[in-house]
Amino acid sequence: AVSLAYCGLGSFRGLQYYDEGLYALGAERVSKGEIPHRDFWSKYPPGQYYLLARAFAVGGDTLPTLRVVDLGVRTSLCLAVFLLGSVFLPQGSALAAWAGAMICVGAMAPVAAAAYTAALLLTLAAWTLARGFSVGAGPAWTFGSGLACGTAALFRHDFGGLSLFLSCAL
Repeated sequence: AVSLAYCGLGSFRGLQYYDEGLYALGAERVSKGEIPHRDFWSKYPPGQYYLLARAFAVGGDTLPTLRVVDLGVRTSLCLAVFLLGSVFLPQGSALAAWAGAMICVGAMAPVAAAAYTAALLLTLAAWTLARGFSVGAGPAWTFGSGLACGTAALFRHDFGGLSLFLSCAL
């Protein structure tokens, strides 16, 4: 709740014409059946467009819908940092990692719909799942890790490669 409140402080002020406009336009085109890199050019991978197209179908194609999705991803990233930290660190250090993550991603507001936050969240998921497999949790964890790596690449190609490298390094 603290992460949601802190990250939400600046989420609904200002306007980022370039990034938000490109994400919203791409999501609108995807919702009309077009495919990124085939039907329209984009410097971004297609994951964000598909995520936002789905959100627009539910909440309407508005800027607040786009920012609510971004706020959800940033808040989830803070939670993931805490959960991962609590596995490997003492409780106080895990809370410090959470606070640091919250300050960093909260400071990004109102840069809404940044694909790198979703890619980083998926990279953490891939690494965590690969770590689970390496300690004997079973082969399904490897599949989950690969799925998270591939999905991270749909948001940012470099993070997809990073998550694959980190997962294989275990």
